[in-house]
Amino acid sequence: MHCSICKTEALILVGQRKFIPDEYLKRDMIISLDDYACSNCGHVQTKNFGGSDFLRTLYDKDKLQERWAADGSTPYAEIASQAFEFAKNTNIPTEIVYDFGAGDLEVLLAGCNDNLWLKENCLAIDFNITRNKLNIPARAADLSGKFAENLLLQVDRKSFDLGFCTHLLEHLENPLEFLKEVKKLANQKSILYIEVPDHANVIPEDLVTASLYCIQHIHFFSLNSLIHLINQAGWEVLGASSKRHGWVPRLCVFVVPENKTSITSYYNLHNTQLVEYGIRFRSLIIEYKNNNKPFVIWGVGTDFHQLLNPGNVLLEQLGHDTTLVDKRFHGERIGYFKIENTDVLWGYEGTIFCAVSSENSRATMRAIAQKNFPSAILIFPS
Repeated sequence: MHCSICKTEALILVGQRKFIPDEYLKRDMIISLDDYACSNCGHVQTKNFGGSDFLRTLYDKDKLQERWAADGSTPYAEIASQAFEFAKNTNIPTEIVYDFGAGDLEVLLAGCNDNLWLKENCLAIDFNITRNKLNIPARAADLSGKFAENLLLQVDRKSFDLGFCTHLLEHLENPLEFLKEVKKLANQKSILYIEVPDHANVIPEDLVTASLYCIQHIHFFSLNSLIHLINQAGWEVLGASSKRHGWVPRLCVFVVPENKTSITSYYNLHNTQLVEYGIRFRSLIIEYKNNNKPFVIWGVGTDFHQLLNPGNVLLEQLGHDTTLVDKRFHGERIGYFKIENTDVLWGYEGTIFCAVSSENSRATMRAIAQKNFPSAILIFPS
């Protein structure tokens, strides 16, 4: 057995639930479900429920409609309007709307009733579509499997703008693969609203009224485990909150497909560029040295050692007669070089290699040069 989110096998048994499913009533059979906590990421999940085929039997017939609150109210209108406004405020279009695990189409219906979107631009997707009061476009799909490719063949709209996944992930055998399938139906501007029960904020009164630990739930999420799942599936979280409606604590999360130029990618790109700049810059300096062209190196701080002089290789190639200049470190020595103060450059008319990478430092150097040695040629690592 392994964790459905982080795939580790370090699972700890935390409890057991017993029930008699409808199809086994005549056999007087009691089924035991074992719930495990992942010692790595903390996610709690059921592991011996009989697989997706068994889960589907729980949805083959109409079940008792669960109540959210004592007054019979539901949060579907709030969910629809909240997601619509979030998308608008994020400058994301909301024309094409998909609902994964649409159930009785409550969210889509609420949006249609409030004129947030047109019913013909909606698509309800679930294992079985049993109620469809407004004849909203719908497709049956096995959400526990590879449903995206088949769904793309059935519909003209190849991707959604605004998607919903409300109280579905806790029912799926493999929510990680499900979210990966949903991503295949998204574009780079799609936004997906995800909601699951917030099991980190369950109170004693919830246990007997809200069916939060019903047999159909095989995952029990906290905000941390839900975000970890979302990131593992290739999505980025834009916003997350914990709310409550009646007896049900709710995790509400907005996600977008992970951008290929994410923070990590930008960071790696930056480092790669700096390495390339350093290689070219060192080669140019050595070329000047070999051709006996006069030059000075200005700025021998962090950038110099990170980009130009790893392992002191450049200093060894320069020889003893190269001038190194740095206002901050003047008077110090690097190897057999004594670092000179910036004022040695006053009136200089030759080539100056400026060993800084940031535009802020470059602008400062240009301003100093323009005032004190305007005839010099400044070369930067780029």
